[in-house]
Amino acid sequence: MRPLKSLTFDQVIQELRATFEQVPDARAADGVRYALADTLMSGFAMMFFQHPSLLSFQRTMEKKKQDCNLKTIFKVQAVPSDTQMRTILDGAPTEPLRAVLPDWFAKVRRAGWAEQFRIGVPTKAGRKVRYTRMEEYYTLAVDGSQYFHSTAIQCPSCLHKTTSAKDSAAQPKDNAAQPKDNAAQPKDNAAQPEVTHYSHVVVGASLVKAGTHTILPLDAEQVRNTDGQDKQDCELNAGKRLLRRVRREHRQMKIIVTGDDLYAHEPLVDELTDPLRMHYVLVAKPDSHKELFKWVADFEREGHSLHGQWEEGAAAKRHRFEYRIVRQVPLSGSLQRWVTFVEVWQRDRHGKLLYHNSWVTDLEVDADNVAIVIAIGRSRWKIENEQFNVHKNHGYELEHNYGHGQKTLSMVFYLLSLLAFVAHILLDMGDRLYQQCRREQSRRELWNILRTAMHMVLVHSWQGLLLAYLDDDVARAP
Repeated sequence: MRPLKSLTFDQVIQELRATFEQVPDARAADGVRYALADTLMSGFAMMFFQHPSLLSFQRTMEKKKQDCNLKTIFKVQAVPSDTQMRTILDGAPTEPLRAVLPDWFAKVRRAGWAEQFRIGVPTKAGRKVRYTRMEEYYTLAVDGSQYFHSTAIQCPSCLHKTTSAKDSAAQPKDNAAQPKDNAAQPKDNAAQPEVTHYSHVVVGASLVKAGTHTILPLDAEQVRNTDGQDKQDCELNAGKRLLRRVRREHRQMKIIVTGDDLYAHEPLVDELTDPLRMHYVLVAKPDSHKELFKWVADFEREGHSLHGQWEEGAAAKRHRFEYRIVRQVPLSGSLQRWVTFVEVWQRDRHGKLLYHNSWVTDLEVDADNVAIVIAIGRSRWKIENEQFNVHKNHGYELEHNYGHGQKTLSMVFYLLSLLAFVAHILLDMGDRLYQQCRREQSRRELWNILRTAMHMVLVHSWQGLLLAYLDDDVARAP
């Protein structure tokens, strides 16, 4: 990929700083010791280095050396403590942070880096035309993820639900530490009081590419508790807001939306078609789409379904894919939205079933493009595995309780962590020096070394930090 000056580390930091300086600060100006921009940048640096104690180490370094890496690398003028950061950021607006994502993607497109996310779908050029043309689309995977859960910590924006104590035993562990002594708990579950669970959930929209591990978050929307009490949002409504905003901010993108069974919902599908001008390949399950599957079974009996197969892989690892296409079936019992149904069975060379799933789509599906349409549908898992799971379990510690606050702190930390995640993707795409470091070491070990260097060695730039890693003799030159 060709380098782009507007996406170098230094330029990203410079533009982030400029954005953070425009974020409104509700505090009285005469009482401000740590600027909101400094505090946001400190939080971003903490997420970027995946280092919850980064600020403490940098403040210690500043006392010893009258300077620190937060100042030299991230241009922070005054480094707050962890407690000060949480206090200052609780109540900061979140929209300016989210708005960085479409701005970064615009630069990715100008650099030509977005081409790797496009997939060609063979499409008939006309009803009577025998040949096909290739239409290029971006695949946008949409999914929800819970990133905070507790039965003790809450804020007015928390989603909440109440369960019996027996059911609560199966719930995820709290982000916050809970008392270890359970000896006083009553043995009779029926006599135990109900338990209220507090959580924060986001719906993400990320570009994915079938057949690759490539992913790029494009946007995120919080599932909201609108009044702090009863008027709770849901993932589907948040998904609708998210997709509307994606279309407003990316008006000319040719998009195929993929998502799980929840999104194969008639009002959403109607909106995707018009006015959003988005195609879709959405999972459809028998339990939630009974009318659809009844029609599919009827069409199958009458011989109106199309069957076929193809094979992939070398002889020893050859897989056989069997598919079924049923056109013009209703998505629901209202008989208002008619879709194409696609189903696939994947088997190994011995005939053992490895995978089975089904989708609904508005694309024209035939033998020429069914494999690609199925691959698009299967790429939905990438937002869960390559983004949410990585974000939670591979250094970013998304579910770690950095601080919950009583206003916007939880979402501010989520967005800073998401921006750090995207910044790392940009480094993988275009930072030649970082790419050289990655060739020398695994990603996990490289970042372990960089984190250690951050609180032990004073450098003058990001490039200086990477050069210090590549060659200990180069040192710590500006």
